[in-house]
Amino acid sequence: MGAIAGTLSIMVGGTDEGFERAGPILAALGKTIVHVGPAGAGQVVKVCNQVVVALVIEAVAEAPVLGAKAGVDPAVSPMCCRAGSPRPRSSRCAATICCPAGSTRDSASGCI
Repeated sequence: MGAIAGTLSIMVGGTDEGFERAGPILAALGKTIVHVGPAGAGQVVKVCNQVVVALVIEAVAEAPVLGAKAGVDPAVSPMCCRAGSPRPRSSRCAATICCPAGSTRDSASGCI
């Protein structure tokens, strides 16, 4: 989807010359294009990004369990997470992951 829409964030490793030469192709695929260093550096930055994403997913999955063990109704956790999140996209993902099975998925409950 992102490549077709031209909205990818692209982290590029390689020489300055190679980066400049690939610029028009990369511009067709993404809107945030950053030269991050020598060959291989783009892959390293992408892996670092994925580590952060994985840890966020793990934390989002564990948060309602922690709350439930402390007596908090799991149905309200997504709403609170969503209200307190600085990034709407990540909070939508969090609400989707945290919503208990069978819960109503609507904006009022935070389960979307």
